[in-house]
Amino acid sequence: MTVQGIAAMPAADASRVAAVKNSLNLRDGADIDSFGERAKREVSASVERLLAEVRTRDLIEAREILRHVVEAVEPLDPTPLQAKGLFSGAKGKAERLRTKFVAADASLEGLGEDLNERIARLQRKADSLNALHEQSKTFILELDAYLEAGRARLAEARAAPVQELVDASGEAAEGEPAPVKSADRLEARLRQLDIARTAAVRQLPLVRVVQNVDAPLADRLANAVKAVVVWRKDWSELLGLTPGRKGKRIRPDHVALAETKAKLLTALKAPEAALAEGLARRSQTEEQMERLVETVRKPK
Repeated sequence: MTVQGIAAMPAADASRVAAVKNSLNLRDGADIDSFGERAKREVSASVERLLAEVRTRDLIEAREILRHVVEAVEPLDPTPLQAKGLFSGAKGKAERLRTKFVAADASLEGLGEDLNERIARLQRKADSLNALHEQSKTFILELDAYLEAGRARLAEARAAPVQELVDASGEAAEGEPAPVKSADRLEARLRQLDIARTAAVRQLPLVRVVQNVDAPLADRLANAVKAVVVWRKDWSELLGLTPGRKGKRIRPDHVALAETKAKLLTALKAPEAALAEGLARRSQTEEQMERLVETVRKPK
């Protein structure tokens, strides 16, 4: 499972910047107040979508499934089979272990399918986040065109005669002295646009952090599933439950059974620390993304 790397943001298209700059009428207060509104909405929405897509319980559920697998395997104890002698009851002990294994095996098959589903969902989420990540960059570029155009227009306005800076309506917002200068109004609008832009840009590497947590964990989970498949096959053969060995008198090798069980438990418990660390890192990253979303929802 792989994710794309972090790429630097390119510069806004010069022709687009020029077109936006030429369309801005500084003598129209409504035009200033709505300047870049569509681009701002798209960027803000992309910030929300990325956070929503990042959120998942798949890794938490996968950790629980692994614990259930361990709980199904641990009680299967081949140690009693080592007893020898006329009254050891080896045949009965072997049959009881076979019965327990068959029941656990059915459970493990379902748990393996559940784990595979979580792994598949993590892959789909990585692909979806890649697409949303690229879409967000496109929206940021469009907003950049408005910011660059607006700043250029603002610089021109600051250098223009005072009478050219007055809003044509001659009206001021409540609590402001009249007349309101168009340059001040545009500067305030650009601050609003920049808030959305900053949040979106800061969110992009956080998305990659989440993906770089998910990808290796998905690989570890896949390895655990493979280990379960191998162990089920090994124990079926050792216990004489495979089609070619059914009905034959087979004395299970308790040493081989114990060794393969220990190997499986090691493989199942190996991802636990990585899962705990990954989930903690993921949680911290989600909190950072949530704070960025809040800055977009409630711009200063």
